[in-house]
Amino acid sequence: MARTRRIKAEGAAFYHVTSRITGKQFLLKDPEVKKLMLSALERSAKFCGVEIGSFCLMDDHFHILLHIPSFDAGTLPDSELLDRIEILAGKKRADILHDRWEHLVSNGDTPLAEAEKQRWRRRMYDLSEFVKTFKEEFRRAYQREHDYSGRLWGDRFFSTLIEDSEHLKNCAVYIEMNPVRAHMVQKATDYEWNSSGLAQHGNEFARECREWLMEYAGLSGGISLDGDTPQKESWVMRRVPQMSKGKILGKAAFVTEAIAKYQNKLNSHRARARVVVEGMFASHGYRLAGGGAKRKNVA
Repeated sequence: MARTRRIKAEGAAFYHVTSRITGKQFLLKDPEVKKLMLSALERSAKFCGVEIGSFCLMDDHFHILLHIPSFDAGTLPDSELLDRIEILAGKKRADILHDRWEHLVSNGDTPLAEAEKQRWRRRMYDLSEFVKTFKEEFRRAYQREHDYSGRLWGDRFFSTLIEDSEHLKNCAVYIEMNPVRAHMVQKATDYEWNSSGLAQHGNEFARECREWLMEYAGLSGGISLDGDTPQKESWVMRRVPQMSKGKILGKAAFVTEAIAKYQNKLNSHRARARVVVEGMFASHGYRLAGGGAKRKNVA
């Protein structure tokens, strides 16, 4: 069966993104490697204008809950463009580009200078471009530090379109609980390489992510990211494939509407909003690990 096309919403949208190292190798186990990945994530997000709400760096894969704002990158002023390039690639690279573009303009080749600037701008405010930038930045750093050659990442990344609602909190909790489900720690904040654990230990980038999510998603009440491990029967202690490898996740009405809008990307004329856990629906699949199938469809 042909794989489904990636769903990218028009305008602002939230996504849960995950990707794995080739061959499921534990190449990310070393804390120094995770530091490289954390740096690549922060620089790539700030360059691309992507807002990160929650993330978790595991030993062979990563999870990110992110927001793509609705913004026309083509209107980004040159000064901010160069500032972002400096964040991503360093001051030397930004200075070289600044001098090159000034030279082109002074020699009457303004269209070429503008075309080069636009190529940089097109990498901003886009889901695929952000993940590509992040993974490539980390690959370069890893290969440089570890003299590694060959393919680093496995298949293409997975992305799930998430409704702007309570489901942001559900997704954030699910991401933070990855090391708990893997029996690596007792509670999410004990893990050193997710956004809640890093924030608790003073990491500024993780703290900014947490504060943004707390403000935007209203993380008050319900399951706390900083609390004790939820009860074993809680759905966050089970693997929910639709959360990581689904296409659309949210309330029934949101999923149904998105299915109709992106039908040509789903490779299925039978897609329906199907319950995953109470109050949460997905466009594909309805089976929970360790449990039976719940065939509660919504036309």
